Amino acid sequence: MSESSKASFSAVFALILSMFFLHTPSVQAQATGSAPSGEKIRGPQPIGAVTQSWTGALFDTTRKGCGGETKEASPIDTCPVSISTVSFGIRLPDGKLYNFDEGGNPKASTALKKSQKGSKQAFFYWRTGKALKPIMAHVTGSVTSDLLNLDTIRID
Repeated sequence: MSESSKASFSAVFALILSMFFLHTPSVQAQATGSAPSGEKIRGPQPIGAVTQSWTGALFDTTRKGCGGETKEASPIDTCPVSISTVSFGIRLPDGKLYNFDEGGNPKASTALKKSQKGSKQAFFYWRTGKALKPIMAHVTGSVTSDLLNLDTIRID
């Protein structure tokens, strides 16, 4: 290999290495959520990082089509919560439906048990199959797609 070939090879190799190392901070910034030394973050960003509050009707996310005796208590194609519900969701006044995240379901179950009015309604529905009005909840959390990352829940 001639001296000029070795110099060209070294230059190309150095260029490739420098491109790799220059690209690495952007990849690292995407993973950590912060950019080093003022560089803009490229690529997908987390959604739903803002905590908000909502009030809406609870529903059971695992059951569908519970019949006419529940239409006043639950959104279309959903079922009211009962004492045996393990996966919860909330219907907002504008009609949007959000399922609770995995950590939110136990919080909702506990809040339902602590609410005298809510637990009475849930037990009545479980026992009779009839639900006359929705169980209302006040929640805080953040939304990612159609999932509500639940921070707090209060059932009246």
